[in-house]
Amino acid sequence: MSLPTSHSLPDDFNQLPLSQKRRIRRSIKNAGESEVQALSVELKRRSTPAFDFFLYALLGALITGLAILFDSPLLFVLAAVCAPFLTPLMGIALAPAIKSLALFLQSLASLLISALIFFGSGALAGFLTSYIPLENFSQLVLITSSDLVSWAVLCFSAIFCTVLFVRRESKPLLIGILLTYEIFLPMTAAGFNLLTGTGQLWLTTLILSFSRLTIAALIAAFVFMILGLHPRRAASWLMFLLLIAAAAVMLIANLYGVQFITDPAALFPIPTNTATQIPSPLPSSTPTPSPVLPTDTPTPTPTRTNTPTLTLTATLTPTPTPFWVLIRAENGAVIRQEPNYEALIVAYAQDGSLVQMLTETYQSGSTLWVKVIAENGVEGWIIHSLLVTATPSS
Repeated sequence: MSLPTSHSLPDDFNQLPLSQKRRIRRSIKNAGESEVQALSVELKRRSTPAFDFFLYALLGALITGLAILFDSPLLFVLAAVCAPFLTPLMGIALAPAIKSLALFLQSLASLLISALIFFGSGALAGFLTSYIPLENFSQLVLITSSDLVSWAVLCFSAIFCTVLFVRRESKPLLIGILLTYEIFLPMTAAGFNLLTGTGQLWLTTLILSFSRLTIAALIAAFVFMILGLHPRRAASWLMFLLLIAAAAVMLIANLYGVQFITDPAALFPIPTNTATQIPSPLPSSTPTPSPVLPTDTPTPTPTRTNTPTLTLTATLTPTPTPFWVLIRAENGAVIRQEPNYEALIVAYAQDGSLVQMLTETYQSGSTLWVKVIAENGVEGWIIHSLLVTATPSS
């Protein structure tokens, strides 16, 4: 009586012996064709989003909106924890390897729906700022930053998360929190910026989010290939190439679209000669008279045109000539479209940054508003007590 040389695998990958499942997960390249097929079916099942994915997405989005309104770092962390694990991201990366166009389209649709949920939550928070006067949005600047550290964390999270997703039966929820923080939270900030009227900042923030999403999906697809799950047909390679193209387009758009968010070069230096050299292109600033200013300036020609050099010492009273001032607010400040707390936010100013103060002022009760030009070139109003004027060197 001869023994069979092979046996069929159970339909469910989880019905295999624990040692066999561990061996297949750790060495997919050395596994048999039927074993790889069984693992692929199991990974496909785990990467298909269920209904609870959208419920957790809604919960995380609402908490993110509250975190923006209250400028609370703790709420931002809580939002990332409550948000769902990015199973659609794994599905998009896995689809080319297992030759499943249905999984690719389903995962893409799930990601777009969840992105819309987070974007809508941010828009709702931006709408509420019209009724709730808020001034501190320092955490909003942090979650939309695009520095080297944030991109390094994104790449590490995508690699580690994919490896754990293949080699463990449970979803890597802890490492997935980092991906959620990097991808979903900026989408909420984009919706907030859209409703607060901050120029094109909402679009650049949205591009940043989708850039991170496509890059993370591409990295996960490469990790699947390295582990032994790689495309084998033309249709699978086409999905993989589409993923590469999408990542390249979004990355290029991000590089050219979000420079003014974190570029330190946007901070203009204080002029050393006269205070009228930089703001000269502004037509409304040059013809204003300055009758209260002395004319005995230490310049070769003591005429009225050189008198604005002494206006930098007037720190407590509004002056008729524009000059550069320093933002002094620990949590940053907001610049509004009109001189009142209910006006739309047109720009953000970080502590220590420079803005150009114009001649217009507005007194509202005990609050003095001053018109300034933000770093992105947008004019708006800011509270005078948040400004520190610079004294020029003699």
